[in-house]
Amino acid sequence: MKLGSLAGARRLGKSSILNRIKEQARLGPFKRPEALSMLALFAEQESWSLPPATTRYVVQRTGWLSPFYLCILLDQSLKAAKDRCLETNVSAQTIEQADVDSGYENLLASRTRFQHWEKRLTDHLTSTQSLLCKDILTAVSRAKNGLSLRQLSNRAAKREADPDKRAAVVQDLLIKLSEEGYLSPPNAQGKVSFLSFLLRDWWSRNHV
Repeated sequence: MKLGSLAGARRLGKSSILNRIKEQARLGPFKRPEALSMLALFAEQESWSLPPATTRYVVQRTGWLSPFYLCILLDQSLKAAKDRCLETNVSAQTIEQADVDSGYENLLASRTRFQHWEKRLTDHLTSTQSLLCKDILTAVSRAKNGLSLRQLSNRAAKREADPDKRAAVVQDLLIKLSEEGYLSPPNAQGKVSFLSFLLRDWWSRNHV
């Protein structure tokens, strides 16, 4: 499954917002103006107001501007806004920043929400590779500024004692994790980080 595909959205639960994503073989991230426009349009089509500041906040919390992650966060934010309005007897249909925070937390609270990302490692890699990938992702999920190949290689010493072989294996796996939408390519400092803030925070919470 590629990020942004409708098939992926269906696996995580349908909604009127998610169902508007057209199925394509692969969708890259939006540019910021495109992401803002899409969020505003989808909210309007649901007959809810999404103020510009809240729209920017959804983008900020999403990180990597994949259509899939933008829509799943907007969908959960809308549900949180509806619950808030029902609880407080408010009639104004406006999505607030607090609703985005609630929606984000609700996504993280579901242990199975992004479990397919973990399953993919088991399905498509050897057991040793899968364990090493999980170690890498767990370490990166807890590093605010990302980790370098050297740092990750050091953390993988328990899986492979030989330093040269270990560095080569880690580098190969980092390429795979980047191609599959888990991690970014190395930045100017040679560090990698999670593309999606949602996936990063979910991984950190569920992998102790």
